[in-house]
Amino acid sequence: MSLHGEVSPIGLAQLDVLDEEGVDLRRVIVGHSDSYLRLDYHEAIARRGAYVEYDGVGRKHIYPDARRVAMLVEMAGRGYIEQLLLSTDRCWRSDLHAYGGVGYDYLLNGFVPMLKDAGFADEQIQLMTVENPKRVLPF
Repeated sequence: MSLHGEVSPIGLAQLDVLDEEGVDLRRVIVGHSDSYLRLDYHEAIARRGAYVEYDGVGRKHIYPDARRVAMLVEMAGRGYIEQLLLSTDRCWRSDLHAYGGVGYDYLLNGFVPMLKDAGFADEQIQLMTVENPKRVLPF
């Protein structure tokens, strides 16, 4: 289950409702978490077992990606790397290269190099971009 909680800590209230209804929070993704870059918020989501999704990568009008990288460094350092997800949530024509946007390839070609510069190993990047999504989104 993927939640939509943007520019506020609403994800915690959403998790409260799901928890009350008996949902296994280890199967829940709090989307748009990176539109509210507060360490206490992200850590509270992860402590409850849910995934923290950084899906605004490349959306510099909300936060610069350097802030996302710094938060990912902190969250990984606190032991939550297995609950971190990365994507770019491209949904507008203006997101595409042809219309001046960063394009679908930005996560791998723009953001991942920033993660490497910040000290993330290839295995850690593989975990956030492949293994964690496979675990929470099994088909």
